[in-house]
Amino acid sequence: MMKIKLATVMTDLFGKPIKNGEVDFLLSDVCMNALLSPDDEKEADEKVKRYRLAVKCSNGADPDLSVEEVALLKKLIGRVYPPLIVGKAYDLIDPPA
Repeated sequence: MMKIKLATVMTDLFGKPIKNGEVDFLLSDVCMNALLSPDDEKEADEKVKRYRLAVKCSNGADPDLSVEEVALLKKLIGRVYPPLIVGKAYDLIDPPA
């Protein structure tokens, strides 16, 4: 299990907070948006798994995520977001060695 700090503010290449309107764009926002975005997945079981992980990421805590959950988050974030968000999110979710 891996503890993820979802309240982390996403920053640009210069360390400035990325804003979503007037509020800071958080790692939890990235995760929930990626998990709840429609894609080619048609199986209800997979949709429910993604929904439950989104709920886990939305409760304001720092959840313990399994290796499989982290892999799913990384896959979906990679599909939904541009390189800046993907790179920053990957570094926060699964820091490089």
